[in-house]
Amino acid sequence: MADYGAEVIKVEPPGGDPFRFQPAWISWNRGKQGIVLDLGTTAGREHALELAGAADVLVESFRPGDMADWGLAYDTLSHLYPRLVYCSITGFGQQGPLRRVKGYEGVVAAKAGRMLNLQGQPTRDGPVYSAVSTGSWHASQAALRGIMAALRVRDLCGRGQWVQTSIVQTLASPHDNNVGDGGLVRLQLRRLDPQRFPGRPGGARGHSSIGYIPVRTRDGTWLQHANQRVPHIQGHLKAIGLGHLLEDERFMHVPAISVDNRELLRREILKKQLEKTADEWMEMYLHDGNIAAEPYRTCIQAMDHPAVLANGAVVTIHDPRVGPLRTLAPLVDFKGTPGEPSGPAPDVGQHT
Repeated sequence: MADYGAEVIKVEPPGGDPFRFQPAWISWNRGKQGIVLDLGTTAGREHALELAGAADVLVESFRPGDMADWGLAYDTLSHLYPRLVYCSITGFGQQGPLRRVKGYEGVVAAKAGRMLNLQGQPTRDGPVYSAVSTGSWHASQAALRGIMAALRVRDLCGRGQWVQTSIVQTLASPHDNNVGDGGLVRLQLRRLDPQRFPGRPGGARGHSSIGYIPVRTRDGTWLQHANQRVPHIQGHLKAIGLGHLLEDERFMHVPAISVDNRELLRREILKKQLEKTADEWMEMYLHDGNIAAEPYRTCIQAMDHPAVLANGAVVTIHDPRVGPLRTLAPLVDFKGTPGEPSGPAPDVGQHT
């Protein structure tokens, strides 16, 4: 929001945000003002009240009850400042027996069943740690949508309101991690009533699907495929010279084939794709136009992706701590009121 002219104030505890050690922190927090408040003191709480009075939006991610203990609950602030939009992001929601459990992504994901959702990827029983923080990302986007809607309602009605969301709430919603047979909701229903909600027969542990197969190429580069529809999966096989396998009764209905036949086909694909380099395969794929695949890249390499460069999605700003800093450009392009990269991230307490 700072890239589009908003005054964004990041409130940190004494000593600073504990995530400042992460290299990307200076990129995530660019353009913000930084102040330090000790909410355990009367002076700190009084300063927080003054800040809330001048704000359009307050965003907090403490456990339910913490803000009330500091005299900063929604009921208190909304009485003082009726136009304030107050957003709370928690791990397990404002109510219920887990409301005070620390809302770390790993804890919430384990409770919500996401780690059982990944069961079977390695060749063993049991849950699999979910390294990707999908719940936190979805919660942030839900909070953003809620805040924008609340601001629009305030424009019409003159009053702010309390916007609430949680990691567990978004993990249980019908987004891409939950659809289909392996979704979290389906898994929970299956655990409660396996007769009514049976799983698909079979399963292949430790193996990717044919459509989403990662392959190693002749030069050692890995390609990730992402073909969901039958024409694209079969088009991939034809493009790499395995179209004749579609005449084999074991594979002609791919991806709807048995686990054993899927493994046979997977091995044929892996062997075939070792015959050319990643660039050679990508040239063929781009010429075909219907095959979804990309080479694996590091974060640094991704910033030099042709599509990223062509669309100006990376910019360089000056940071007094590290010098020139390549970072993401504003995430949305407005034709009439474009944003521009805001200044560097603040030092601890720089604007206190």
